[in-house]
Amino acid sequence: MLDTVKQEKAKVLFPSIRNLQVLPPVINLINCLSNDLAQVTVISYDLNRDSYHDEVELIQISNQKYPSRFSKRVKAKLSAWLFMLKYLYRNAATFNYIWIGVWDYPHLDFFARFFGFKGKIIFHFHELEFEKLKYCKKADFCVVPEENRLWLTYFLGKLERKPFLLPNIPYLPYIEFDSAPLALNSLKTTGKKIILYQGLIDFEKRCLSELIEAISFLPDFIVLVIMPMPSTAESVLESLKNRITELNLLSRVIVIEPQLPPYHLHYIKYADVGIGLYRPTTLNQIYAAPNRLYEFTKFGVPVILPDFPSFKALSSIYKYGIITVNPESSIGIANMIEDFFEKDNASKGRMQAEIFFNENANYSLKVEKLWSEITK
Repeated sequence: MLDTVKQEKAKVLFPSIRNLQVLPPVINLINCLSNDLAQVTVISYDLNRDSYHDEVELIQISNQKYPSRFSKRVKAKLSAWLFMLKYLYRNAATFNYIWIGVWDYPHLDFFARFFGFKGKIIFHFHELEFEKLKYCKKADFCVVPEENRLWLTYFLGKLERKPFLLPNIPYLPYIEFDSAPLALNSLKTTGKKIILYQGLIDFEKRCLSELIEAISFLPDFIVLVIMPMPSTAESVLESLKNRITELNLLSRVIVIEPQLPPYHLHYIKYADVGIGLYRPTTLNQIYAAPNRLYEFTKFGVPVILPDFPSFKALSSIYKYGIITVNPESSIGIANMIEDFFEKDNASKGRMQAEIFFNENANYSLKVEKLWSEITK
């Protein structure tokens, strides 16, 4: 009976070249869909089995990690594309949907249909990158993680159909974390208050210099812990460490080892507050859709974000659970953090963070609603 039910589920192909661990929202969706909604197949150059639900079919193109050298990357892309063409030739007609989390294969839509694919193509448009609006037009459906971006995509892309909204909410029903990571536990046991930054190390886009400088204005019991993205270049890490050294903050700003998603979430619940600041240089930055908004609040951890429109609206409702600051003002950042740790603002923040998540982040329900719209 169970086999019959499985056969009746729609079959969805997620094709990529890069490891989808760099795109946690795609893995979240894959795992959620595979939990009773669809039969999911993932094809990628390299994969990590433990990031996926057991029901997900994984097809790894190579036993080698995706190369970093340009010449080898060209060769890897070519071999991946040839692999995909052969796979589509044999299997395109068996799939009901192709969900493109990242458009790594040129003309994938054409070749899929040429080889017999009769279903619908969905494009997951993560960033507001205008040069990629052409992919939104190629797809039958477009999925966007933030409401303002949704409308911008709809009008600027001149789309026939309004995109669907699916926020970047973590989905972890099958993963359990062990005890507190040593790097954070040692700080907690000495009474430190932890501000946690996880993600891209980029001084131009992420206001990291301003954030680090803000720590110099704060009491010693407040520390900043930075977890870079996996595969961050050594030269970038060196620049980060140099900035910390310049400000004489080696004991107050701690850089810890990267963790592959979703295991980076293991560190969040031991933080006192999360932070992610975007420099207002593009519409993509101003109308950001940060994973951390939901990742931190999932564990009842308040989060500090830039004072951009959508975040300011949330901060007025969930006071101290979602906090906004001018991301380019070190003094402003410091004042807000100091205010947060005064009196019982931190405890209020944890309560409001939990309320925000409970009211806005039922991921399974959102995916079920989206899937019903796509498949109707």
